[in-house]
Amino acid sequence: AHPASARILTKMTAKIEKFCEKNAQLFRNSRIQINKEKKQHFFGSINISLFHMLLMNLLSNAIMHNVNILPEILISFSQTRKHVLITFLDNGIGFEKSQTKKIFKKFYQINRSGRSYAGGTGLGLYMVAQAVKFHNGKISAESEGAGKGAQFTIFLPRQNPLPD
Repeated sequence: AHPASARILTKMTAKIEKFCEKNAQLFRNSRIQINKEKKQHFFGSINISLFHMLLMNLLSNAIMHNVNILPEILISFSQTRKHVLITFLDNGIGFEKSQTKKIFKKFYQINRSGRSYAGGTGLGLYMVAQAVKFHNGKISAESEGAGKGAQFTIFLPRQNPLPD
């Protein structure tokens, strides 16, 4: 067992695939697609429990805050010299640009007046942002506006794989 703050070097693509498979029953009424280069691996040093919480919050938010018959989430990977980027793109309800900075604040909820959306505590994205910060990373959010989906990108420090 790892101490609560321990991090292990992980193939990010494989970790997310395994998480989605293990929790498939929670995501059964949605389509989650993971795009990855066949021969490319993206390594990061992560705390598994925190990373799972981060994934659960991002994926369940994308499904809960979606009025489409089939909620869809595309997860893709890229990297720069210093970072692994994990992007979550959904076809959900989106948000206005004015809310971009606020959505990661504790207890913040986007105003949904007049429409019936699944409620929440306003803690999910706050906890995601805290987990990303724990990993010395950053998170960004973008949306073309209400009804146009959202994109969340996590920037984590890139790690080199351990030699065999």
